[in-house]
Amino acid sequence: MTANRPMVMVDPAMRFGDPHVKGVSVDAIVGTLAAGESVAYVMDDFDLTRADVLVAAWYTGLYGLPERPRAWRQALRSWAREVGQTMWSAKECDYDAIPDPPIGNEEMK
Repeated sequence: MTANRPMVMVDPAMRFGDPHVKGVSVDAIVGTLAAGESVAYVMDDFDLTRADVLVAAWYTGLYGLPERPRAWRQALRSWAREVGQTMWSAKECDYDAIPDPPIGNEEMK
C-alpha cells in the first residue's frame, strides 16, 4: 500500500501544542504500543492508518518521551533509526513493508 505521508503536527491551538497525528496525541499512540498492544490494535482503537501509527512511533523514537521505560525507549530509538531512511528517502513509502515498531513487554520495564 502506498499512502500519502502522514504528519506529526504541533499546533498550540490543538491539544495545547502537544504533538499529534490527526488529532490523536502521539503520547497516546505510543503509550498504547509501550503498554504491549499491537499496531493493528492502535489503528483500530484510534481510527488511524498504519502509516499514522508508524510516523508517531518514528517521531517518538527520534524526539523521545522520557517517561517511558528506558529499555523500550532504546528499542524504539533503534527501530526509528533503522526505518527512518526508508520512510523519508523515497517520494512515496510503502508503509506495509516497514517492520512494526517494538511493542512493550514486562522485560522492558
